[in-house]
Amino acid sequence: MPRLAGKKSRGLVWRNLILLRAYDAEEAIAKAEKYGMKAQLYSDESLTLGDRPAVTRFLGVEDMGLVHDLVYDEFHDGMEVLSTERRGTLSSAGKRLRGKKTISASIERELRPYIKVNSKVKPRGKTKAGVS
Repeated sequence: MPRLAGKKSRGLVWRNLILLRAYDAEEAIAKAEKYGMKAQLYSDESLTLGDRPAVTRFLGVEDMGLVHDLVYDEFHDGMEVLSTERRGTLSSAGKRLRGKKTISASIERELRPYIKVNSKVKPRGKTKAGVS
């Protein structure tokens, strides 16, 4: 197994945009981290970069947002819709990451108008999210 490179080592940094279904920000962050860690686990001795042994390392979640008016039957959790690649270091890639509290607050701000609209609607029965 190749040894992990130091923070200043240069390599390829991938940013992947994936779709996830979640009831709230906490669930979305947990699912995003699960998919990132799963991708890291597929790193084995056969992985090479420029004919040299390489490793895949999940650094964290950079950002999140809501997808509006999506037809749910047309996607599945973990579906990758965009992937970008650039050369960089672990430390520069790590600086782009935001904390869970910051991401969660951003999602909650995006959800606020929908919560207000739904709170004005008289509930007809409970769903898994607790709102009809």
